[in-house]
Parts: sequence; C-alpha cells; structure tokens
Amino acid sequence: MSFLARATWLGLALFLAVPGCRKKEEGPEAARPGAARAGSVETEAVAGDLPAGATVVVSVHDLESFWTRIKATQFYTQLAAIPEVRQRMRPALAQTSQRFQALAGVPLNEQTLFQTLGDKVQIGVYAGGGGASDTTQRVVVVADMGDKDAMGSILANLRRAAQDSLQTKFTSETYKGVEVTVVSSPENQVRGLYGFHREKLVLSSDQAGFQSAVDALDGGEAGTMASDTLYQRALTHVGEASITLFVNRGGVRGLMGSMQKARSAAGDSAPVTDEMLDVMDKYNIQSATVAGTQWTDEGLQISSYALLDPGSAGAEPLREMLRTPASEMEAVGYFPDSTLAFYAVNLLDAPRIYDFALAYLRDASRVRGAAGDGADAAAMVDSGIATFEAQSSLRIREDILGWMGKEAAIGLNGVVKGGFFPVPQVSLIIQSTDQARAKAFFEKLEAQIARAVQSSGQPIPIQFQQADYKGVAIRFAPTPLGEGLAPAYALHDDYAVVALSRGALQRMLDAKTGATPAVGSAAEFKALSGFYPGEANLVGFANTAQLMTEVGTALTTFQQMSGQASAQTQDTMTKVIEAFKNVQSVGSYGVSDDGGVEQRFLVRVR
Repeated sequence: MSFLARATWLGLALFLAVPGCRKKEEGPEAARPGAARAGSVETEAVAGDLPAGATVVVSVHDLESFWTRIKATQFYTQLAAIPEVRQRMRPALAQTSQRFQALAGVPLNEQTLFQTLGDKVQIGVYAGGGGASDTTQRVVVVADMGDKDAMGSILANLRRAAQDSLQTKFTSETYKGVEVTVVSSPENQVRGLYGFHREKLVLSSDQAGFQSAVDALDGGEAGTMASDTLYQRALTHVGEASITLFVNRGGVRGLMGSMQKARSAAGDSAPVTDEMLDVMDKYNIQSATVAGTQWTDEGLQISSYALLDPGSAGAEPLREMLRTPASEMEAVGYFPDSTLAFYAVNLLDAPRIYDFALAYLRDASRVRGAAGDGADAAAMVDSGIATFEAQSSLRIREDILGWMGKEAAIGLNGVVKGGFFPVPQVSLIIQSTDQARAKAFFEKLEAQIARAVQSSGQPIPIQFQQADYKGVAIRFAPTPLGEGLAPAYALHDDYAVVALSRGALQRMLDAKTGATPAVGSAAEFKALSGFYPGEANLVGFANTAQLMTEVGTALTTFQQMSGQASAQTQDTMTKVIEAFKNVQSVGSYGVSDDGGVEQRFLVRVR
C-alpha cells in the first residue's frame, strides 16, 4: 500500500487541521496568552505534543482569530462581494458541504469546525533512515479537543458512511488503555488509526505513529518535539506566530527516497539513487528551515529562518558568502519614487556562486550519467563552458564575474505606455570593484548583441550610441519599438546601472544624485519605514496597490486590442483589481548571522 493510499483516510477527519480552533473571548488583535517560553521561544504554535524526530512539522494555534482578522479586511470583504467570484466558488463549496453533511450529519461550516476543535492542531511527517529504497514514513496529527461529544458524533457518522460506501473496515483495539480505531482496507492493509487521549484527538497513518503519539502525550522517554534542540532553536526566530512550519533537512533524504520508490513503481525511468542523494547532501547549505506568520498592527508578518549546515563540505563557499556583515544598501538609492518593486542584496559573491554551481553540476552530471558514461556526462559541462567562452569572447570568471562587487539589485521602475503595448521598465544595478573591467565587459556585450541581431536577419540592426547626461556617459540602443524599449546602461560611481530605456536610466541617475526623489520618499515605502532595520543583507519592496493598477491597465489594453472581453468580464476584472489594491505594499528584509539567514516580510493589508 503506497503512502498516499495509507493517508487517504485522513481526509475524513483532516478538515479539522486547517481552520480548527475554539473561539476566544479576545479580539484578533489581543495579546497572545501565556508567558514567553524558555530560550526566547515566544510563539504558542509549538508542536510540543508530537513525538520527537519529525521531518516536517506544522503547528496552528488560535487560527480562529487569524481567520477573523482576514475576514475583517477590506480586501476580503470586497473580493467576497463580487457576484462572479461568489458564483464561481459557490458550486464547489455547496457540493462539498452537501457531501460532508450527508456523511457526517452536520454542515461543513465555521461553526462546526470551531465547535469541535480546541486551540491547537499539530501535524508531523516522519521519515525513515534515508536510503533511496527506504519507504518508511508516517503522518501524525494531534489536535486539541473542543466539544468532544460533537467530534465523536461526527467521526461515528463518517465511520458508518465509510463502511457502507468506501469498502473500509473499522476495528477496535487498545494501547496502554487508550481505545484505538483502526481503519483498514478489505485486504486488512492499515490505512490509519485514530483515538482520543488526554483531551486530544490523535490520528496516525500507521500503528507505530499512533503509539509514539500516545507515549509522547504520556511523557515517554522518546520525548516530543518540545525537546528537539534544532526545532526549539528554529522557533526562536518566528516571534509570536499563529502558524509555524518547520522542515528538518536531515529527514528530507528519507522522504525523497520513499517518494522515489513510489515513482519507480509507477515506471519512472530516472530513479534517484543513493549516490544522487549523497551529492545533494554534500552541497546542501541548510540543516533546517522554519517559517511563521502572525497578524500585527502593521499587517500580516511572515518570519523565516534558514539554519546553516556546517557539515556539508560542498556548501562552504556559500556559507562563507553568507557571513557578509549587514550594511546600508547604496544601490537602492538609484530607484526613483515611481519604482513599483525592487529587491537588493549586499552579499553577492559571483565567483563563489559560480564555483559552487559548477562543482555541483559536475558531480550531479557524473552520478546521473549511465554506468561507464558518467565521466563523459561531467565533461560535457566543461565542454559547454569552453564553447560559450570561445563563441562569445567572454571568459566567465574573468570578464563577466571578475568585476562584480557584493551589492546587486533588480527593480521594476514603472511602465511605459507608449507604442503598441505597455513596457515594464526593468532595471539592474551591480556594484563594480573594477570599472575598467566592467567597461570592457559591456563593450564586448554590445558587440555580441550586434552580431546576434545581424545573424538573425533583422532588417533594422541595433546599434549602441553614446550621450552625455549631466556629466555621465550613457550608452543606449534605440529600437523601432520606441522610447519604452531602448536598452541603456551607464557606469556611475562604483556601480553598473542597466535599464530597458534611456529615460528610465536617466531617472535612476537623477534619483541617486538627489535631483529627483528616490524610492525612499514614496508614500508606500515610507509607510514601511518602521519595519526595515538600518542595516541588512537583503531588502525588498513592492508597491502592490500601484502594481495592481498597472496590471489592470495592461489587461484592459490587451482585451481591447483582442476584442474578446465582454463588458461584464471587464467590470468583474476591474472589481477584482480594486479588491487586490487593498494589499497596499509588501516589505522584506534579511539579515545573516553565524547560524543562518533570517528573513521577515510585512504585508500591509487594509
């Protein structure tokens, strides 16, 4: 029996695992109960009842308040009020609700969900030892109970329905005095187990999982996730999250092996071998990842932390790169106040990234090659690089990467609406440690572009021209598509600045010199000023409200040109766009430390 088949029975009861929380007296913005835990773990969404050793952990605490806050936003209210949106959702929801009520005897709605469950739902996925042939894995769910009688009635009704229509067998047994219901196929293959213990509903995809969950609730020697050092360390980085997700990279190998076993049984011609998993482990940079989300007064905040794996030899170049100290992002100063989005980093080490990627590709190609041909497969990587360098006259390490510094940024500076269609103004900024080598690279790139256009047979060749803009030499290439698409670049101070148009490049230079306002003065960016730290390794921003305006304009233009959209369709699209404008902006930043990389996101929602 495959893992998916063994887990299907959870569908009868896992409706509780997403929105199940008992209603609180406090409002959605009330302070969370309970003092901060030892070790600076502040979240209540800790899977302290799950058995230790889980590879993937999801824990939900007080999700009703979380859901209530979502429903109170203008975004949700406006979106739910659009007739076409309701009409599209209603048939599927109605069919699901009717089916559930026919089986369980109660309607599938918020009242049912909040009545039956308590404050917390914890889900764990457990992997085996790690070989490519290892198929051991299980799912364990531990959920706080709300109204135990109501939940018992629902499960009893589902049990009767499953026996009648799904050819499923239910038998009873006990484990340490706990009554267990075993769900199995007609061939007596166990699909799952469930029971109640210590005011909690326990579900598992196999017997060992159920028993370990009961032992964990009883304080058994094997312990719980609350005693998992890596898990607890990770949780210190998610604040007072309502929902947490944890992935232990050490167990992912076992999960991949078991999933590959299923794929091989289905006829997959490219199985993942132990040698391939060894290569992945060698170059893996993370030992674990955690993420958490919560509502704050400012909006929806998402926190994540990637814990670095000090034992993976192949990832040392990236670990060294991530030790770059946080700093102010000078490159961000090039973005004008009309910028719709950008993302900037200050820990770029292009040669290290190249060496890491090349080493991984060589090893991966070697093990993926057929027996006796692996060396040839790896040699093809080197051959491809040699061919590229010979044809382009550009050496990757020396000419392309050798002049690049640690800062880089990509942005969307706006949209030019001239010509036949709107053109997004994408820009790129790269710090330069050697402007002479950067200049030589762009000159060779210009020649490459000219040769490529000429060989393509285009009637109008692209030729770069030079102009002076306030003392800065600008190189640009006019195209028949007009102002919106005339690639341009300039070497300014210690940066190479590239834009899709000459006008966009000039606006970026003006923003940097202070001639015109930069993105820091934009209203939506200033609204996030209290969120950003003074120094960081990663900084991102999106003016989502304005982005939605531009998306709406572009869609309207394309629909008018095609003549296919009806007036009703355009009206619905406009209402949807207006609803999404209530997601006003998104900010993000990341800071690296000796143990990993922390990232935070703030979504401002009305």
